[in-house]
Amino acid sequence: MLTTDADSRVPSTDPATAAPSRRRISLGTKLGGAVAVAVVALLGVTTWQASSIDAIGDEMAEVISRDSKAKSLLLEIETDTYRAQFAVEQMLTAEAEALPGLVSTYEENRDGTLSGWTEYTDISRGLEGEQQRWPAFDQTSAEWIALTDPVAEVLGSGQFDLADPTQRAALEASVEGFLPVIDVVDGLIVDIYEPNQVAKVEKLQAKFDDKVQIAWFQAFALTALLVGGGWIMIRSISRPIKRVTAQARTIADGDLSVEPLDIDRRDEIGELADSFNALTGMVQTVGDQAKAIADGEIASERLDAQIPGEGGDAFATMISSLKDMVEQLKGSSQQLAGAAEELTAVSTSMGTSAERTSTEATSASATGDEVSASVGTVAAA
Repeated sequence: MLTTDADSRVPSTDPATAAPSRRRISLGTKLGGAVAVAVVALLGVTTWQASSIDAIGDEMAEVISRDSKAKSLLLEIETDTYRAQFAVEQMLTAEAEALPGLVSTYEENRDGTLSGWTEYTDISRGLEGEQQRWPAFDQTSAEWIALTDPVAEVLGSGQFDLADPTQRAALEASVEGFLPVIDVVDGLIVDIYEPNQVAKVEKLQAKFDDKVQIAWFQAFALTALLVGGGWIMIRSISRPIKRVTAQARTIADGDLSVEPLDIDRRDEIGELADSFNALTGMVQTVGDQAKAIADGEIASERLDAQIPGEGGDAFATMISSLKDMVEQLKGSSQQLAGAAEELTAVSTSMGTSAERTSTEATSASATGDEVSASVGTVAAA
């Protein structure tokens, strides 16, 4: 069954009354903007995480570099100490011409031990328990040098005599004298630097792992955000289209009493809704005018509503023709009414004449009866 709304819903085409135009933002622009935001966010998060991870890597490299340099110096000190002591021991069996070179080797490595220690203390990290061991090095190195220098001098002069108990005791003492120095240096390497380096690396590794986990979490969160945003955008497109579809189906079923779609958007969906509202208004106007014609309300103001386009022009022409036809029928009806009145008057006049004639006939008949009676009377006489 066709139902209509009496109010016309065709949008006004008058520029003075038309709604102000809105700046249109297309769906492509919205989608492009959303993708651009997602890409920028992804790049920003990735760059930030990469810079954080690089910073941890740089910190780890710096720790390893500083620790390695101090550790390398300590190893060089050990090496120079060993070389100095080895040169002293070689003097016992060396030829006379080799002694000056061995003495020079001893002195060079001895000085290298001391200069290396000075350089090491200058770049020291100041780790816990580190500086507490420095006095031990100063003491053991001084004792070693005090024992070894006289022996090296005697050996270098070629006047060393193993049979001399004093010189032999001095040699044995110098041979054992470098071991405390080595113990101090080894203690710094094994007890201080290596554990610290391992602890530092493990700490930075844990920090690095945390950053990686955070990066994964942020990537997951960003992915979820993008998926959620995409779902919201798709829903924002599909829902108004479903509303348009449902209202079109309602109109197709013959129910024209629908309200305009309330979809306030500045994109193609908004344009579709506005166009559909205009179409709905036009269909409602056509239905309302058709109902007015069916009800015989040809003079109704409902038929004055304008319908745009060629179809509206054709419908307006049809309504105009119907109005002209009704006017013609009215004129013909009035003429028929006049003729009927004239016929009634003639019929009335004719009835009056007939009645008069009947009266006259009755009178004549009575006169004849009287004449007949008179004639009868005469004949009887």
